[in-house]
Amino acid sequence: MDEGKKVAPEDIQYRAREIEKIDNASFFEKPSDVKRKKKEEEKRARAEAKRVLRESRSSKAVGPGRIKQSRSEHVPMSSETRLRIRKAVFIVLIVIASAAAVTGITLGMIYLYNTYWKTEKTSTISDEERARVLSDVKNYYFEKSDDEIDEDAEAIYKYLGGIYDQYEDKEIRLACLYRRIGLLYTIESFREKELEDAKEAEKLEKSAKSANWLKTIYELMGDAENAQKYQQKQEERLKKTVPEEEGEG
Repeated sequence: MDEGKKVAPEDIQYRAREIEKIDNASFFEKPSDVKRKKKEEEKRARAEAKRVLRESRSSKAVGPGRIKQSRSEHVPMSSETRLRIRKAVFIVLIVIASAAAVTGITLGMIYLYNTYWKTEKTSTISDEERARVLSDVKNYYFEKSDDEIDEDAEAIYKYLGGIYDQYEDKEIRLACLYRRIGLLYTIESFREKELEDAKEAEKLEKSAKSANWLKTIYELMGDAENAQKYQQKQEERLKKTVPEEEGEG
């Protein structure tokens, strides 16, 4: 206060009242309310500390500079990853296409070889072996009874068929077919098989003999039309094999 300056009486009274004034808000609070508020403040402080600690731990687990993502959040694939996948798929498709092409070419070559390039096997059998096999086939079951032939029919069919498959010689194959027909054609259960044998003999060599066997088997099967057909063929072929008589000079 500056010396010589006087204070008004009303100012003195106002300042005295301010000094003596009491904070009514804190004066009327109960001690239990104060304690309760203090506990609530402490509780809020502890909860806030725990929250900060949890966020700090979570941030460390995720790593610096990274944001933790929920499991349901879609993560877009990078362009580099997509490029690697496309390259892998392209390589797989090329491998599959190459394998299919190789298989197709191989099968095509096999077909062409078997159809056009494969040559017929030539017979390398000697005259002595041919004569021996022909003799064995023609005399096979020569003196056996009809009952023995009936009993051994299946074995006869397989045995002569084995010789037929073993040799590609036309003469030996015809001998096997005619011997099998001659032994088994009267057995009804083998009649269809012997008809096939007679047709095969007709393919190998169209002769009066093959026509005669076809006519005979068709007659036994009740096929009069085909029997008549091959009877005519037999007669025509027989005429061609008989030499014409020379005219008188």
